[in-house]
Amino acid sequence: MKKVGHYTEDAFEFHKNVVSSKRDESVKEMLSANEAILKEAFDNYDFHFNDNSLIELESINLPSELKVALLSLYRYDATVFRHLKNSLTTINGRIVVMCPMCTIDTIGSFDHILPKEDYAEFVDHPKNLIPCCTTCNSKKNRYWKENGTFLFLNLYIDDIPGEQYLFLSVTQTDSWPILRFSIKNENGIDEIIFKRISSHYAKLDLCRRFEEASGQYLSEIQDSIHSLKAVSYTHLRAH
Repeated sequence: MKKVGHYTEDAFEFHKNVVSSKRDESVKEMLSANEAILKEAFDNYDFHFNDNSLIELESINLPSELKVALLSLYRYDATVFRHLKNSLTTINGRIVVMCPMCTIDTIGSFDHILPKEDYAEFVDHPKNLIPCCTTCNSKKNRYWKENGTFLFLNLYIDDIPGEQYLFLSVTQTDSWPILRFSIKNENGIDEIIFKRISSHYAKLDLCRRFEEASGQYLSEIQDSIHSLKAVSYTHLRAH
């Protein structure tokens, strides 16, 4: 996992840019007519974001027509969202391509931290959108809290502990090493954040995915070793 720098400009101005990019005039008119309500919702989101209390944010009971109009604003490949992704993933002139939620797969979507199905008013709030891979996005789906607690880390807000919590054990067999990743709190990490880390790893199936990725990496190393052995053997025979 890797913390990400969040959007720092005016979030509601971003929303208005998204609306202006729409071609459907009826959608523009409906959203313009409800601009005051949406501006208040955005301000409320920003307050809870800054207070690290998004868990307390309640969704607005929107008319179905307005909800449909809002949901129509989001399209990952739209120019305005591509620009947002580029701004969030460019650090010191370099583009980060790996998903911050897993650091396994490449970014190919935005995750809605508060799910758009339940919080349509934040469908294009830039601090509610975090770049991620499609695997993490599909596994997270619309689940984000349980019993009043977060199920996932918010990598815009949550600090990742410096203490080790991910452990690797290796069992050597005759033909292949077996890798096993696990999450343990052996270094006194705060229980609340450790519980969130454990849930994040479990819900996104990260330990198994790490094992698969490591297995592929080991396979590539083994293939390279076999190739070098073959070249060396051929070289020796030639002399």
